[in-house]
Amino acid sequence: MKIIIICILVLLIQCNEIVNKSDCNPDVDTNSYCFKKVKIDSKEIDENISSNFFIGESFENNLVFVEPFEFDNHDHADGFQFFNIRKTMSAFAFQELYSQKINAIFIEHSKIHLPNIYDRPKYFNMTTSEPIFELLKYKTNENIKNNSIVFGVFDINFEKADCSIYGKKRPYTKEEYKEVLEELKEDHQITDRTLDFKSLEETIVNAKFICKIQNPALKLEISLSSFNTKGMEYAGTVYIADLYRDKKLIKSIQKYNYDGPY
Repeated sequence: MKIIIICILVLLIQCNEIVNKSDCNPDVDTNSYCFKKVKIDSKEIDENISSNFFIGESFENNLVFVEPFEFDNHDHADGFQFFNIRKTMSAFAFQELYSQKINAIFIEHSKIHLPNIYDRPKYFNMTTSEPIFELLKYKTNENIKNNSIVFGVFDINFEKADCSIYGKKRPYTKEEYKEVLEELKEDHQITDRTLDFKSLEETIVNAKFICKIQNPALKLEISLSSFNTKGMEYAGTVYIADLYRDKKLIKSIQKYNYDGPY
């Protein structure tokens, strides 16, 4: 009897060791995503929560496709392998001045080219580039407007959204302006190109607000902005997420949604 008990204890210890070796639950068979076990501690929120940001778009039949906000669909495609996804999500859907709170359940992950399936997508509007990253597909019971921009943060429930800022200019910092001047200088040095030179209006200094989401209890706010840009052979939209805590800017992230080459 003692031998049996000892064996059971050994097995339990071994199981715990095996579980502790991985941060991921084996619900999704993919090299890119995982359902992370450890959730964010609301008392220790800092700039690292940006890995939980997601953005995407709504489609017919109340389907929502999202991807990591930190994923750059060209520059970092090969190196991005981790995302703190959940089987359920809480987010906001934006249509200009209109916002809608939604809750959705995970269905599947798939590598698909949405412009080949849906007519005139807004966020996933890359008509030239083929998909190089798997998307997360969710289903919501709410009636949601098609082609809404969907934005949220896994593990944090943002209670309010303010879209009265829609279309207004996002203020830029001195550092951002300095980086823009250097960016334009480098762009104008590239003469072998298929697209025109980049202008000041096609940089972050011309970014305009989409909406902002808020969690008053945690004193958190994230504003979402965008601007259209181009390079020597790529064009697209850059989305900006500015994370504030207690009205202090913690982190700004730019997400390049490029299409090309042309």
